[in-house]
Amino acid sequence: MRTLGGISINFSNCGPRIGNVSSTISQVLFPNPARENVNIQFSSTIISDFQITLVDQAGRMIASEMGIATEGTNLKSLNIETLSSGIYSIVIRLGNDVQQSRLLVE
Repeated sequence: MRTLGGISINFSNCGPRIGNVSSTISQVLFPNPARENVNIQFSSTIISDFQITLVDQAGRMIASEMGIATEGTNLKSLNIETLSSGIYSIVIRLGNDVQQSRLLVE
């Protein structure tokens, strides 16, 4: 329970969420901003199927790739040279976990 300006808010039961809070995913995008290709480096503590999804600001799926993550560091490269300039989201799903990062395309 937190109190702010005399208002008490209880965060203990905030409803469903996407993925697991104790995420097994650690993600880095480089270069960011990018023009032609973006590298997605992510670490996993388990061997599992993964899905990487590129989403535009309107929530439309632009691209999606699937694979099998190894325990440790994984690297995936996406060609983005046909994308319009703007902000996109890169979403990684690994098992029950989800990690999202923002990508700036120049």
